[in-house]
Amino acid sequence: MKAIGPTPSFLSGSIWMLAMRWSIRLIGLVTTIILARLLDPVDFGIIAMAMIVVGLLQMITWTGIDLALIKEKNCTTDHYNTAWTVQIIQGTIVAVLLLVAAPLSESYFNEPSVVAVIRTLAANAFIQGFTNIGIVNFRKELDFATEFRFGLYRRLATFFVTIPAAIVLRNYWAVVVSLVFSEIFGVVLSYGMHSYRPSICLTKMKQIWSFSQWLLISRIGLYLNEKVDALIVGNLMGTQSMGYYHVAYEIGTLFSNEFVMPIRRALFPNMALLKDDKPAFDSTVYSVVSIVAFLGFSAGFGVSAIADEFTHFVLGEKWKDAAVLIHWLALFGAFAGVSLGLEVVLLATGRPKLSAIEAWAKFFVLVPLIYIVAVSGDLSAIAVARLAVSVGFLVIMILIVSAACALSVRTLTASIIRPLLSATAMWMIIGYLKPATESPSALVMVEAIAGGAATFIVVAAGIWWLSGRPDGFEKQIFDRLRTIKNERTRKTPST
Repeated sequence: MKAIGPTPSFLSGSIWMLAMRWSIRLIGLVTTIILARLLDPVDFGIIAMAMIVVGLLQMITWTGIDLALIKEKNCTTDHYNTAWTVQIIQGTIVAVLLLVAAPLSESYFNEPSVVAVIRTLAANAFIQGFTNIGIVNFRKELDFATEFRFGLYRRLATFFVTIPAAIVLRNYWAVVVSLVFSEIFGVVLSYGMHSYRPSICLTKMKQIWSFSQWLLISRIGLYLNEKVDALIVGNLMGTQSMGYYHVAYEIGTLFSNEFVMPIRRALFPNMALLKDDKPAFDSTVYSVVSIVAFLGFSAGFGVSAIADEFTHFVLGEKWKDAAVLIHWLALFGAFAGVSLGLEVVLLATGRPKLSAIEAWAKFFVLVPLIYIVAVSGDLSAIAVARLAVSVGFLVIMILIVSAACALSVRTLTASIIRPLLSATAMWMIIGYLKPATESPSALVMVEAIAGGAATFIVVAAGIWWLSGRPDGFEKQIFDRLRTIKNERTRKTPST
């Protein structure tokens, strides 16, 4: 396989990852909005139920082979072939388990339609196992531009299948058809975009598993944390409530997640290379935490502030019960996103065990709390409970990362508090400026959003200046603006 060349800047990698994720998610958001107009909440509820089962079984059998290959500096052909073989075994096991779990899922969710959907998606799991393992090298070699194209081509092709299918079928099967097509197209595309041709091999199984075992435990815990509320809602509150909650969760956490996840993806290979250079590692961590917090809090608090209006203008009246859920889940997404940004520091430094402990501790707090709240039948109370737990565990994650990596708690906390205060001010200003009517004016809403954005920028700059202009996202922006100004000054001819 091709050796790793000179490492590009983290910012460059993050920009490509952001471009990929936002291009893909923008298409996904448009797809969701169109489907919300064509389908009913019950259709979304059925798909959400099926995807929870699929995701859980995929996570239980997950091996983290991509991260193991990225972390291993001296990968051989046997490493890649073993990873591909393990990937096929995993896909086959998941497919069989899905066939077995389908009737059990009907009993749990009390929804007969979910059985056929899960059985169909079992084919997806099997197909996915044959994806060309060579595409892991896009990240390993920091070739984020090629990874961007791979993700974009796949999403675009799926979009042009999903919408016609929804227009023709007008039910949840349109989504199922698009999911199967996406997997088949993704496998074919992976061989078209990377020349590596894998073969069956298991010689490096022990080495790959030694890295993955704690990572697997951590991933299962994280997945259960993410889906525990949906699992309980689907069991206790029915398919329609599940549909409302699923769409609200997707919309509420979309923007904060789509800022955080690309940064995590670009950060992991960079930090794996920097872990032996303590000063450079520390500087990168503080900068990344600051960037994640600014992007996550601004996006999450912004979506929360306009949840009612977004539902009214974009999703339509049949989704009005989802507005209050979007309001609270967007705030949850902001805090959870910052925690995810901190978690990657543990993974990049070879501490997946700490990540696993934190994930499972959160799960054991969430389960009884969400269940107690769900019994009351109040969906919004579940969202509030999620928010409360995410705030508490963000504090815990700061302490864990600080202790494990010998980082300053004060500096980490300050990097998070500054954007949190700025986002809170923005949230309050938008609430003050937006119209308090059931049929808001689009123009007034635009003015409120613009006022909120201006407030965020002014408050953020002010807090940073009063704090002594510390390193972080603000300083990077300030230095960049000063550089641009100086370049323009030099280019301007003197009179």
